[in-house]
Amino acid sequence: MKYSSLGAAVAAFSVFSSAPALAKANAGAAPEVAIITPQTCAFRGTTVDCTGRLKGKVLTRESFAKIPGNTTELFLRNNALRTIPAGALARLGELRTLDLAFNDFGTLDADVFSNLTKLEDLDLYHSNINYLPTGIFDSTQGFVLGSGFDAATQMGPLISAKQRERVQAYLELGQKQGGRLVAGGDAADGPGFFFKPAVFADVRPDMAIYREEIFGPVLAATPFDDIDTAIRLGNDSIYGLGASVWTNNLGLANRIMRRLKAGTVWVNCHNLLDPAVPFGGFGMSGYGKELGSAARDLYTEAKSVTVALG
Repeated sequence: MKYSSLGAAVAAFSVFSSAPALAKANAGAAPEVAIITPQTCAFRGTTVDCTGRLKGKVLTRESFAKIPGNTTELFLRNNALRTIPAGALARLGELRTLDLAFNDFGTLDADVFSNLTKLEDLDLYHSNINYLPTGIFDSTQGFVLGSGFDAATQMGPLISAKQRERVQAYLELGQKQGGRLVAGGDAADGPGFFFKPAVFADVRPDMAIYREEIFGPVLAATPFDDIDTAIRLGNDSIYGLGASVWTNNLGLANRIMRRLKAGTVWVNCHNLLDPAVPFGGFGMSGYGKELGSAARDLYTEAKSVTVALG
């Protein structure tokens, strides 16, 4: 999985790998601990390359003790690694490139990346990551539900009891079709038609919660392995009102936004509107544009007049 220019924003793990697990190390004997040194890996200036050199070994905090603190590139790809201990990379604050592709992590503690404030390129392609960011979970569960007249409110109620029942039915269908509900998903206590924000993982494109408009606070996370697949999944819909791209790499964002079939594409934000900017969807997400000069075209008709003089 490719993450470009994450910087310190580890919560930007909105991308997950669904690659099949790589070969496991022999379960018989205890695996050897890898110590990264110039004898075991290639040290070139501020680059440390351990590609394919640590297979069958495990990483501990001591594994990284010999790496110079000014290292800017660390390549650990193609080693069938299972984990990186939390805090193991803490002293490598100058890292700009971290290549962890073709391993078998399963999950990685977010603390692994907590000190990598200069990280620009994190590659987890085909590393069997099945990780829903805790930041998404925590933020949804911390939402303040309440009246729209209360300045502290972050999310108001649904429009009716019928709509709340409809949202609940979608959640039940999502679980029945194989989705994993990891947060929320039930009515809030007290008066009003409030519904706690729900987060689904392991969502497939054939599921109803992926393909249909729920009109409720439900986030469905779908795994992918590369940018082309992500764009294909994003465009695999009869709707196309809005999309958002989250990255610090504006070059990458520019390439993605050109290919997304949506009326509005936000970068590192979502649902921000400006009265001067046209707003409207593609496909079944509406006809015409509101706001901006495009709104005038929606509500007027052009008339052509030709006059012969003389």
